[in-house]
Amino acid sequence: MRIFSYLKGTAHLGLWYPFGTGFNLTAFTNADHGGDQVNQKSTSGGLQFLGHKLVSWSSRKQNCISLSTAESEYIAAASCCSQVLWMQTQMLDYGFKFYKIPIYCDSQSTIAIDRSDHVEIRKKDKLE
Repeated sequence: MRIFSYLKGTAHLGLWYPFGTGFNLTAFTNADHGGDQVNQKSTSGGLQFLGHKLVSWSSRKQNCISLSTAESEYIAAASCCSQVLWMQTQMLDYGFKFYKIPIYCDSQSTIAIDRSDHVEIRKKDKLE
């Protein structure tokens, strides 16, 4: 109910995209490894832009304890990727098609990860 109340009061607000400024979807992701001093969980963050306009962002503590910086960055990138895929399907409803959406990550080891056993096991545990 609060969301609808907020939307009703902000109907005059919106995003303005001038013609010719670019309308490409781009994402950035980052994480800190073991940033929480109490339980050693990492924090993931992601930003999504349409052109030069920030349209979505998130920052939250990861559900599991990462064994390395690369793994915490990989989990953050996966979370950002799921948000980008959701945005891609939403934009299809408005007639915009994005085929290649870059997701920028500052960790070369994360980019090089193909599949890792402990990441795969954690996904299975989460589903059960």
